[in-house]
Amino acid sequence: MQLSNHSELITVLTELYTLFDDLAAIEPNILRLPPSDTSVHPASLFDADGATAAGFTPEAVLVISALPYLHDGDSSMGDDTIEMLGSTYPLNYLGLNEGGFELARDLPNDVCGDGDEKVILPSAFRLTWQHAYGWEYIYDVEKRAFILRFWKAHCCNTADAFL
Repeated sequence: MQLSNHSELITVLTELYTLFDDLAAIEPNILRLPPSDTSVHPASLFDADGATAAGFTPEAVLVISALPYLHDGDSSMGDDTIEMLGSTYPLNYLGLNEGGFELARDLPNDVCGDGDEKVILPSAFRLTWQHAYGWEYIYDVEKRAFILRFWKAHCCNTADAFL
């Protein structure tokens, strides 16, 4: 497993978040980049064991640990650091424990009451989450591909697009 296989994703997110920071489009001091000497966030900020225990593959854990994050101290999915699109927010994996990683793998599909629990594949992870409606950008490290998922509350409709 090498980060170089996913360097384009890491580079693009780093450039985007740095641009947001440079343009003051986000609050100051919330951009969290991994240290340049290791290229991954330290164990004090990123719980790799918790991510693995929650079902992510080792390769997914490695990529998640190398991503830049917009982080203001709250690790919850309720953290509206910046709205990137209508009701679409970047997901922050820093500070999560095993339970938080499990929640990040859940897909909000059960609004219709079908009872089926849906989770993201072990090799994939969300880059964004939605609040009531919006886009979820999901990256699959195995396929090196994105899944875009539009979700709208109370209508029982989701639509996935594979890139």
